[in-house]
Amino acid sequence: MEFVKRILADAEHTLRAIQAEFLGERKGRAEELSRNMENILRVLPLVAENESLSPQQDFEIDEVIARIQSARHGLLAEGMKPAEAHADLPLKKFSAFIGADELHDIEAEEANALFDRCCADLASRGSERVRFQLRSLFRSGWREEAGHWLHTAQGHGYLSKLLQSDLAPAMVAHYCLHTAWDFVSWEPLCAGSADVDLVLRAPTGSAVSIIVKGPDQPGYLRSGAIEEGEYDQRVLRKIDNARRQLARPAQQRSMIVVCPQRNWPMRADRLATFLCGTTRGTGFLGGGTILPRSQGGTFFQRGSFFKPEWSHIGAVTHLYLIRGAEQSLYGCVVLQNPMAESRAAVDPRDFPVGSVCHLVGDTFHWTNGEPPCSSLPEGTKLVD
Repeated sequence: MEFVKRILADAEHTLRAIQAEFLGERKGRAEELSRNMENILRVLPLVAENESLSPQQDFEIDEVIARIQSARHGLLAEGMKPAEAHADLPLKKFSAFIGADELHDIEAEEANALFDRCCADLASRGSERVRFQLRSLFRSGWREEAGHWLHTAQGHGYLSKLLQSDLAPAMVAHYCLHTAWDFVSWEPLCAGSADVDLVLRAPTGSAVSIIVKGPDQPGYLRSGAIEEGEYDQRVLRKIDNARRQLARPAQQRSMIVVCPQRNWPMRADRLATFLCGTTRGTGFLGGGTILPRSQGGTFFQRGSFFKPEWSHIGAVTHLYLIRGAEQSLYGCVVLQNPMAESRAAVDPRDFPVGSVCHLVGDTFHWTNGEPPCSSLPEGTKLVD
């Protein structure tokens, strides 16, 4: 852990140096330091994996990396050239995280009051599932934030439907509708056995069918280990189940969103490995990373996105809320399916906030910042 702390200290020191050089108009030096920090952040997860760290220490490391990345992207927004720029990715004033308070339209008191009114209305009617979910949110201290989800639903006319069905998509709708998406419909009728929780219109103008899953349960930290919850495999199974529920072939753009019910966010590398595959490095620091072709059952294999039965899925998104003592942050990681049908494909530009991974040619790129501890780093090459 001491070695990891030293690397983190180096990264934060480098960030301060970048800021000083940039503000002093020495942009060339700032960009050189930025490349150095990219290497630090890329190596850190590999070092951390070889250390004996508790889940809480892992989470603390992720928070520091996220803070560094967020500050760096603030400099990029002010005009500093990215360490690895790509001509097709315009520079934008966006980050991978957004403060929960930036998505609020009403004060905390009003949000709490709306939450209480909905609980009272459901006392003798409505969905038992939603009643249970509201009670759980109240006990876990999510009362105010859930009140903001309900206010968004009220403003767009789907509150009554929400209270008769499932609360899980409410968080997704609240987040998207405050990040440039538009509401279309809640639980629309679908042909056959297909199922859709909501349809939203993306910033680029296309309607997107969305199915939302809220699996897992909060765990308890005992003696450095999480028990009775935080099971990544449960989350991955729910993602696979959601894939079976969306129409195939795709009728329009489609997306799975997973919002795990847990205290610590699921690490991005678990999602990347499940969906894209197992990558390997070609050397330390400047060597790069590749996603090789499946080698007949060997360790390096491509993930679910490369299976034909996933072609109707445009993207999978992990949306979560980090609640801090002073501020809560929404985090969003989106993995675009590089093998999706053209009708299903989701445009990376549709996510002004969030880390978005997509394939350009034979290279994976992250828009709005690479998430901490990703096994699919910026610049990973797809090798046949």
